[in-house]
Amino acid sequence: MPALCHDLVVRQAHHEVYLNTQTEKLVAELRSRAAALGFDAFGIATTDARPDLPEKLRHAIEQGWHAEMTWMAETEERRGDPRRLWEEARSAILLGVNYGPDTNPLDLLAEKASATFRPMRAIAITMT
Repeated sequence: MPALCHDLVVRQAHHEVYLNTQTEKLVAELRSRAAALGFDAFGIATTDARPDLPEKLRHAIEQGWHAEMTWMAETEERRGDPRRLWEEARSAILLGVNYGPDTNPLDLLAEKASATFRPMRAIAITMT
């Protein structure tokens, strides 16, 4: 571990990344911009942080969990390993958006006067 007291250690998937003050400021700026753009989650991971990803992605595609997102199966090889997208990349910035409701839908179950609906995924069907 570097001796500098201002270094920050970030643990991602059993990897340790040491950030100096300059990098820490950059990460804070990226996090701030992501929040300003409406992202709910922000993270940074090394591109080799998930050696199990190809296997897990293959399993998800075999199970059909990608639903109508056919591009997931079509681009499986490069999605299974971020280094296939950009060989020189050492880190990846990960962003996420919460599509869930602002309140817990299970809380409505206690209200007998309210109807509770289960969210459904819309499916477009083309008849030929």
